[in-house]
Amino acid sequence: MLLLTEALTALLLFAAPSPDDSAITHLLSTEKIAAVHRQISAHPHVAGTVGGRAQADLIAQILRGTGVKVETHSYWAMLSYPRRMTLRLFPNHAAAQGVNLALNERADQRDPDTAAIDLLPGFIAYSATARVRAAVIDAGMGRPADYDAGINVKDKIALVRLGGALIAEKAREAEIRGAAGVVFFDAPATARTKVPAVAWPIGTARASWFVERGASTRDPAPPRIPLIVVSWQVAEQLLPRPKLRVATQQELEIETHMNDSPRPIFNIIATIEGSEDSGRAIMLGAHHDAWTTGAVDPGEPVTALLELARVFTAMTKSGWKPRHTIQLAFWDAGEYGNAGASQHALEFAPDLAQKIIAYVNCDLTPQGAAAVEEPFPPAPSPELDFGARHSIYDTNSYMTKFDPGFRKTRAAAETFGHTALRLAAMDAPPPKLAPLPPPKEEPARGEIDYAEKRLAQLKEAYDAGAIAKNMLDAAQKDLDDARERYDRLRENSGKLTPAIAAEEVKKAEARSIEAKAKAHYLEEMNSTGVVARRDLEQAREAAKQSEEYLALARTRQEELAHEWELLQKVKEWEERGGKFDDSVFEQIGTAFEKQWGHALPVSALGMTHTHEVMNFDHTGRVDVALSPDSPEGAWLVEQLTLHDVPFLVFRGAVPGKATGAHIHLGLPSPRLRR
Repeated sequence: MLLLTEALTALLLFAAPSPDDSAITHLLSTEKIAAVHRQISAHPHVAGTVGGRAQADLIAQILRGTGVKVETHSYWAMLSYPRRMTLRLFPNHAAAQGVNLALNERADQRDPDTAAIDLLPGFIAYSATARVRAAVIDAGMGRPADYDAGINVKDKIALVRLGGALIAEKAREAEIRGAAGVVFFDAPATARTKVPAVAWPIGTARASWFVERGASTRDPAPPRIPLIVVSWQVAEQLLPRPKLRVATQQELEIETHMNDSPRPIFNIIATIEGSEDSGRAIMLGAHHDAWTTGAVDPGEPVTALLELARVFTAMTKSGWKPRHTIQLAFWDAGEYGNAGASQHALEFAPDLAQKIIAYVNCDLTPQGAAAVEEPFPPAPSPELDFGARHSIYDTNSYMTKFDPGFRKTRAAAETFGHTALRLAAMDAPPPKLAPLPPPKEEPARGEIDYAEKRLAQLKEAYDAGAIAKNMLDAAQKDLDDARERYDRLRENSGKLTPAIAAEEVKKAEARSIEAKAKAHYLEEMNSTGVVARRDLEQAREAAKQSEEYLALARTRQEELAHEWELLQKVKEWEERGGKFDDSVFEQIGTAFEKQWGHALPVSALGMTHTHEVMNFDHTGRVDVALSPDSPEGAWLVEQLTLHDVPFLVFRGAVPGKATGAHIHLGLPSPRLRR
């Protein structure tokens, strides 16, 4: 599979034009682009929220209106939202009262969309929930080189500029260096671009009070320190004054309360079938979720792809058909570390390796952007820097004011369309990765072998730039889990204890609740027509399997609790010098016949064929065909207790253990074959 870089895109663009290139240029409509953009940027649509779900429904509806084949794939992702955040500035170490600093942009009447009631404040997703107070220090760009140059952030709050690296990388580096917390901010446009720029509301550049939202990551572990983001106006109050010769005495207090929980996310895939029946396809994709109304990010690429869906459908009505299938993908939770795209890659890994010829990342994020974690570089587009991205000013009004003709969005659609045509007409290269066959019924060591092979294969793919790092991390975790299970199952260290069984029940209960919640959610949404039948069926099956596993885990817990209690009784009985032999059995048999007038109804004396089939060593044990709740059974239980004889009671058939109600005399039967 090819990942489209800028260099490859340039080669494609300067290649011999396709006869269909002119059709794309002719069919693109600025008016339709403007109308669709108005729709998709009308409301905030953060991943996992009601607005995020509504956005997915809207995109699916627009695509169906063009006539393309549409599928909605739903997943659950661990997403992060702020419950409460505060930032207080204390003038010195001894100060008891602090000044609250603003964490959000102010709404402006010149753009009514900035006053939307469902806008979240500026925040960094996956921040730790914590409260810290410490001295603040300017950590520059927050890169290793900055700290190596002499910046010491240990037990201090680091003030870090956005840009040049991912938020997750900067947060992780600050945590490694011992920082108590991090305050992120975006520098003025002139500092970021090194060229003169005019800020909003006159120009497109970022105004000093804009706040750029973003996300850290939970992989390989979530941050353990609080992360917060502020505007340049706030950051200016914290930065040391120029030529300041003494260290500042002011302190900051960060308080963050986050809500990290699994939420449903939705990918939408549109398909234009190719003329070749090879199953090979090219894919163009962009995320559709946004921190705010997302007019720039991701409104531009999403609108461009939606317009392409309309154009391609119009071309098919004139008899055109691409050689290879073209898929347009709209990923959810892209702002949360590309969670939607990653879930798609994990679910369809074998198909992607075999069928996808090339993937074109259509997100138009500027190179080096701070808050977006994209696995692939953006495709080229006309130079028009929109500085409102990730702020509440990222609105349709902003776009229509500074690009009233939507020339950048139209140019992007044209670029993506021409690239898609050239790729769809190319000879498909042979697949680089052969799918690894699923593991067969093998012992735990075989599971490790499979996980190791899978990890080695994905490392090769990652080194070649064919997959994102989160897929590699997931494979490493699978291997670690397999090794842990193997260690627990090894002889002399793998005995399942009641404590472990109880923990398995707890995990099974959590999985069952999550699976049933997802199935219930998709059942409710099924009436809207945007839930793929495959997703609904998979959710139902997953809920069923999780319930079955929970029942099994609970049964095993009960069995273990009983077995361990019995083993303890046996140990105590042996320490008392207790015994059960022919003489003891004869005494009990004689007493029973004297009491009830007939012989003890023995159903199994020693080893029998039934016990061999059930894999039990019944040597030296006796089964009596009496219900423990009957008068005779109750009497026998009393006598066994008086004579200090170990016994087991069965009130009915137990699969794998008992064929019916009876009383077992003697120690528990060990397994013949482990």
